[in-house]
Amino acid sequence: MIESTALLVIDMQVCGFDGKIMPPIEKGAILLQDVAALVGAARHAGMPVIHIQHCGQQGKPFSRGMHGWDIHAQVSPQSGEVVVQKPQS
Repeated sequence: MIESTALLVIDMQVCGFDGKIMPPIEKGAILLQDVAALVGAARHAGMPVIHIQHCGQQGKPFSRGMHGWDIHAQVSPQSGEVVVQKPQS
């Protein structure tokens, strides 16, 4: 394995899947299952998993601290994994 290889898990937050504050991602259950499998394989291989978390403007979907901002439990970071918060301006 090349040491500079990592898996990026981007914007896999609850509000994109649950339909409570915005329409859910089409075929979201399949996406979650596929990404969870990739995350599991990367962890098993000892590859770094880096989570990118969208931080929307206050009061908008994906805004910090609002419903659904958390990374989905099926792909949530484990202790020691990097989480990069990506603010929207």
